[in-house]
Amino acid sequence: MIIVALSGRKINMAMAGKVVTSLGGVGITGFGLRLAGQQASKFLNVIFPGAGSAVSGTIVAAVTKTIGSLAEQYYIEGIKIKDIT
Repeated sequence: MIIVALSGRKINMAMAGKVVTSLGGVGITGFGLRLAGQQASKFLNVIFPGAGSAVSGTIVAAVTKTIGSLAEQYYIEGIKIKDIT
């Protein structure tokens, strides 16, 4: 929501609803895949202690950066969802 505010748009219930629905299945799928990868990487701790946590942290950081980048493209640069790469 901070990116929405920085783009100069008013934050209200309608805007919040638009943000949530624009994520739709992509957001749910992305969250599920992130969670699965994060938990699966924890099994690396059996082989190399701490390795699973490092991989898990890397996955979370990459996904968070990607979501932020996509939000910037949509809200600040005004790129349409279908044109975002």
